[in-house]
Amino acid sequence: RFIVDPPTIENLGFRWYIEGDSNRNASVTVEFRKKGQAQWKNALPMLRVHHEVVNQVYGPYRTGNLFAGSVLFLEPATIYEIRFTMSDPDGGAPAKPRIVSATTRAEPRPFKGGQTIKGSADKGLLAAFKEAKPGDVILLAPGVYKGPFDLEKSGTAERPIVIRGPAEGEAILEGDGLGSKSHIVTLNGTHYLSFERLTFRGAQTAIYAAKPGGSVGLVVRGCRIQDVVYGINTGCANSKNWYIADNEIVGINTTWYPRPRETYMSPGHTGINVYGQGHVICYNRITRFSDSAAIYNFGPPVDDVTKHCVNIDFYNNDLSWAQDDTFEADYGCHNVRFYRNRCYNTHTGMSTQPFYGGPVYLIRNELYGITSLSYKLNNYPAGIEAYNNTSCCAGPGFRPPPIWQNGHFRNNLIMGGSEHALIS
Repeated sequence: RFIVDPPTIENLGFRWYIEGDSNRNASVTVEFRKKGQAQWKNALPMLRVHHEVVNQVYGPYRTGNLFAGSVLFLEPATIYEIRFTMSDPDGGAPAKPRIVSATTRAEPRPFKGGQTIKGSADKGLLAAFKEAKPGDVILLAPGVYKGPFDLEKSGTAERPIVIRGPAEGEAILEGDGLGSKSHIVTLNGTHYLSFERLTFRGAQTAIYAAKPGGSVGLVVRGCRIQDVVYGINTGCANSKNWYIADNEIVGINTTWYPRPRETYMSPGHTGINVYGQGHVICYNRITRFSDSAAIYNFGPPVDDVTKHCVNIDFYNNDLSWAQDDTFEADYGCHNVRFYRNRCYNTHTGMSTQPFYGGPVYLIRNELYGITSLSYKLNNYPAGIEAYNNTSCCAGPGFRPPPIWQNGHFRNNLIMGGSEHALIS
């Protein structure tokens, strides 16, 4: 069974489920080209995932029998042809390469033909939202818009509904306070909404995509989120294709070091917390949370492989002041990518505990001001590919317990402040 996962803007992800190859010596090379071009280019080979047992102590999960991998750093909104060639010294591989066509996503943009609906703090956000149709832009005047807001109307992929703040001044969406356990915006089966140039403040969560419906095509761009326990949060496998970019997300933790031993996940929890498929989280500044950016703690994957947490990108983010992890890939499955991020002033840099098969790509990240671990590889994770990262840790540079599986580390600069740079 061959699966083309939901594409992102810069990357494509694939899974090829197989039978046999019990000695695990089959391989798959990958080549790609833009549609219409003659020359093939080499990509990274697919990762061989072969029944590794992940999270062996707290909830053992046996991964599948498959190859998984990404074609990285592509152009947006472009059709590519990808050629997969499987080989096995023992025989049994397909005689011919498999060639598939896939298209990267475009950066989401508002529909140009919709109407503009003006909103005011006196009338409230919901009054303007009731008037909106797919493709419309709600332009909010400066002021404080008191929530919470349970938004039940959807746009479409071609015609999202945009809620936008003013070019001058500030439109503030305000919740019921930190102690309320409420969400400023709740989405549950509401799709293709865009939030731009807004401030969210004063609630447990700024934007929450609830189970069972989640949200598809959510855009949060150019916003500020502050005074919240969670910034943007979904634990729903039905959430797909989010674009979270150019935001400033500031939590409520007053310090990051020394962290409290028993309560290190409070008072601020996670800046961006996602589950599902096809999300892009880029160019954000996230600070003063316990975890800056993370995959949601979903637990082991469901049986339906089409519902697995795959093909999610975190890149060009500035992540700091984290009492626990600046980046947490925990509970992802395949083709999660974390690249060109800056992580500093944190207990742990990059966490993959556990990761259910891989690959999880850690590429060209800069990590410094790390007090405990640059790489957290606990709970028997499988499928880490770490390339060209630079890390500087106060203790040993690299000291995960010897339980991580199927890992590939190349061309990384690893620096430690005491003892050894590498401990195995």
